[in-house]
Parts: sequence; structure tokens; C-alpha cells
Amino acid sequence: MYIEISESKEDFEKLEKLKSNFDWFYTNYEELRSDYINQYVTVKENRRSDNDYDFEKFLKRALFT
Repeated sequence: MYIEISESKEDFEKLEKLKSNFDWFYTNYEELRSDYINQYVTVKENRRSDNDYDFEKFLKRALFT
């Protein structure tokens, strides 16, 4: 199996941003869970950026806005 490893600065910055958002999500998980019961939530730039009960509407906004 061949695995390609990127060494570009842009890819590294994207991974750092992704890690930062995951860290924020896990740190704030309990609060998000209680504030947005049974909702889908997106996190962007270390904050909640959107939420919805309807997955299709939520996904369309997440992908196309």
C-alpha cells in the first residue's frame, strides 16, 4: 500500500486548522450537547457556525454556502 504524504505548507495549515476545530469541539462538547439537543452542529474557526434539526437542510447549507 502506498501512502502519499504532503509536505506543502498549505496542507499543513489546513490540518492545523482542522485540529484546532476538533479540539474546540471536544472542549465544548457538553455545552453544545445541552444547548443543541438532537441537532446537527457545524464548527468553523473554533465556534459553532450552524445548527439544524433537519439533516438535509443542514447539509445543503454546509456544502453550498
